[in-house]
Amino acid sequence: KVPLVGVSAKTGEGVDELLELICLTADLAELKAPITGLAKGIIIEAEQDQKIGQLATIIVQSGTFRVGDVFVSGSTHGKIRAMYDHKNRRVDSALPSMPVRIVGFMDAPQVGEMLSMMADEKSARQLAASRKVAANRRLSGGKADFGALIAQLKINQGGNLNIVVKADVQGSLQAITGALTALKTNRGNGINMISEGTGNISESDILTAQGGGAFVVGFKVDTLPGAAKMAKKDGINILSYDIIYNLTDDLGKLLVEAGGWERQETIEATGKVLKLFMSTPKSKIIGCKVEKGEAKRDYLMRIYREDVKIGEGTIKNIKSVAEEVATATKGDYGFMVDTNAKVKEGDKVEFIRIENLQAQLVK
Repeated sequence: KVPLVGVSAKTGEGVDELLELICLTADLAELKAPITGLAKGIIIEAEQDQKIGQLATIIVQSGTFRVGDVFVSGSTHGKIRAMYDHKNRRVDSALPSMPVRIVGFMDAPQVGEMLSMMADEKSARQLAASRKVAANRRLSGGKADFGALIAQLKINQGGNLNIVVKADVQGSLQAITGALTALKTNRGNGINMISEGTGNISESDILTAQGGGAFVVGFKVDTLPGAAKMAKKDGINILSYDIIYNLTDDLGKLLVEAGGWERQETIEATGKVLKLFMSTPKSKIIGCKVEKGEAKRDYLMRIYREDVKIGEGTIKNIKSVAEEVATATKGDYGFMVDTNAKVKEGDKVEFIRIENLQAQLVK
C-alpha cells in the first residue's frame, strides 16, 4: 500500500501532514543511511551566482559532507568552499537526507548527477577529465551518425522511427520514453521503441536494432567496444547524449524527416485556350484568356478537353502583348509552357500553385 496525502503547492495545504507521514514511514521502515565513509549525494538544483560562482543544491544520501571536502560530479569536480542549509544558514557539515547548497564547482554541474566525495584533488580531477573525454567521444560519434540518419531518411521517407533506447538509470529512462512517446507529426508518424533499458550499449542492443530496422539512442552511457565494432560493420547508427532536451530535439528533427514531404496543389486561376502560337515536341506558346484568379511563372498549367485531362506543364514565361509580366490577371496573355500536350483552341486550363510541405511536429 502507498500512503496518500492531498497537498497544494499554492496554499501550502497538506504539506505538514505529508512531512509527518514521511517521517512516520521512515521510522516504521527503519530507513537508515551510514554517516561514515565517502559521502554521496544527488544534485537537485544548479545555478550560477554572479558573486560566488557555480553552486548546486544536493540531497545527501550517505556519509557526511564537510567544508574542504574534494568531490566529483559528472565531468566536473571541485572543493567545498561553503555549504548553506534550507534556511540559508552557513553550515560546516551535512548528514544524510539533509538538503544543502554547495559552493566550489570548477564547471557548471548537471541536475540529476551524483556528487561523490573523493580521497584527494588529483583523483577527482583525473576522473572528471576522463568522463569529459568519454562524453566528447560519445557526442562526436553521435553527431556523425545523426548526419547519416538525416541523409538516409531523406531517401527513405514515411513510417515511424524505430529505436533502441539505453539510459544510465531508470529515472532517466522513464523521462526519455515519456517524452519520445509524445512526439508525433501531422502525418501520423511517431517513435516506436522496440527495446529500452539501462546500462551501456551492448552487442545485444545492436542485434535488436538490426532485427527491427532501428538505430540506437544512448543517454549518459558508453558503447562497449564489441558493440561499436558490430554497429560499424552492420551499419547501425548510434546517437549518444548527455542532455535530455538535446536528445528529444534531435529525435523530433529525425521524425520530421521521416514524415517526408507532401505535394499540395492549389488552383489559383482558370481560363481557356484562345490560340496555339508555337509548338515543339517539348514546349508550347499558348494564347489563353484568364477568366478568374491570377496565374504566375512557375505555376503548373493543366489542360482539359471536354473535362478530360490531356496534359500539363510548368509555365516558364508570361507575356501581355509584347511585354513580359510576372503575373497574369483577368485578360489575354501568351504563356510559354513546357508540355508535350496537343493543345487546341477552346481547351480549358487551370493554373495551379504547387507546394511541397514538410511534415510538422504536433503538440
